[in-house]
Amino acid sequence: MAQPNWHKTLRKTIAVLSNDDPDYTAIQEKWSSTIRHGIRDILESLPTTNDRVNSIAVFHMGYNITKPTDNAKTVYVAVDYDTPEEEFPAVLDKMQEYLDGFGLGLVAFY
Repeated sequence: MAQPNWHKTLRKTIAVLSNDDPDYTAIQEKWSSTIRHGIRDILESLPTTNDRVNSIAVFHMGYNITKPTDNAKTVYVAVDYDTPEEEFPAVLDKMQEYLDGFGLGLVAFY
């Protein structure tokens, strides 16, 4: 019997961004003034996520438990439980397109 997909999330780990990362300073400088606000604007402009965002954070997230800072630099969005998940791929696409414009290797996730 195949394992359900949720087992993968149980193995994910998160870690704070490290100043060892070559993009650390650029992310720190742009996070509060630009990146986070831009993501918030995108989320508030869409009916799926308007007034449903609880938090926006940036950290390393992935499956590398031995060296978590090697995991993707992830922009994580926490939304209300009743947010329609079937519409979130389009939301993530818009977020990722915005993040790609910074050239910092940031990945959108919810």
